[in-house]
Amino acid sequence: MRTFVGMIVVLGLATGCLAAAEDVVAPPNRVKEAKIIAWGIVPPPVYVQKHIDEMEKVPVDGLVLSLYANGHHDPTTKPDRIASFHSGCWTPRVRTREEYSESIEALKNTHFKRFTDNFLRFNVVPAEIDWFDPRFTGVIANFRFLAEIAKEAQFKGILVDTEAYPPAKVFWYSKQNESKKHTVEEYRKRVRECGKAMMSAAREVFPDIKVIFTLAYENAQGEPEKYGLLPAFLDGMLEGSSPRSVLYDGYEFSYNYRTPEQFAEKRQVIREKELAWTGVPDLMKDRWRAGFGVWIDYDQHWDASDFKKNFFTPAEFAYTLHLAMQYTDRYVWIWSEKTGFWQGNMPRAYIDALTQARQADVPRPPARPEAK
Repeated sequence: MRTFVGMIVVLGLATGCLAAAEDVVAPPNRVKEAKIIAWGIVPPPVYVQKHIDEMEKVPVDGLVLSLYANGHHDPTTKPDRIASFHSGCWTPRVRTREEYSESIEALKNTHFKRFTDNFLRFNVVPAEIDWFDPRFTGVIANFRFLAEIAKEAQFKGILVDTEAYPPAKVFWYSKQNESKKHTVEEYRKRVRECGKAMMSAAREVFPDIKVIFTLAYENAQGEPEKYGLLPAFLDGMLEGSSPRSVLYDGYEFSYNYRTPEQFAEKRQVIREKELAWTGVPDLMKDRWRAGFGVWIDYDQHWDASDFKKNFFTPAEFAYTLHLAMQYTDRYVWIWSEKTGFWQGNMPRAYIDALTQARQADVPRPPARPEAK
């Protein structure tokens, strides 16, 4: 992904906290201070270490990186769930430093200059165990481990991908292994306890950790079955956080936004309406902030030569990023699926759009039908 009501102590953007504002819904217009982080198609840490000077020519402020098991450093291949930490961390098996020592050493020895705001990735898959399973301690240990590595690498924190990719049913009450033994309220209590335990473990090793969630409280409103337990998990994470922590609703649903009205509406959801959907509103006011995601090759529409076939032309991409930076509290993250910014895959016009988006005024492109 974060008190904004009344007078609070201003801790400054360097800590991730923001100055008080009487209207938390009004656009803070953080174009100058907002941070753009790239995600999606991002190379493994060992590749990043070797090519960091070249990679930092792309004008973003950070990356979302994954730990990969030793020997898995080819950026052209997709490691399995054992090799890639983020795809196999929600399991009872505790991951070890020895398994990922090459990635860890690469992260600690990469000389980041432009990329100041980096995060490590943690997924809620494969979610093979029930929340009441005593082996859930493995998930807690894995989250603590990732926070420890993020601290050692001088990263900002962890991005938690809360999307329940099939077959995971992690937040779906009726799909839980022990749903016939426990009521939904008992599950909510247990999920909240687990979220608190995870965040408490992380703050022990990284007290000022920042955590971004791709999907948050609004999902339980739109998909009450599939994501019904997600608010309890987020409440627990807030309870387990320290006063120095900042948690962000990264708001994945802004992937295809094009207008200021869309960003304004969702900022209001994150900073105001979500207070009614949490069990810890005071903590939310203090530690919960708004962020936005933009999917550059939205819905996998991508043509590297005919930009009009893409969902975003370079001008539209720059304008959308500019809007996201106006309405975010800190972070705007870019998802990519068909293309990446590295290894010469991104047309120059889209790289230039990253710089254009930071200008004080970015013209709104003419309306056009969405690419099919």
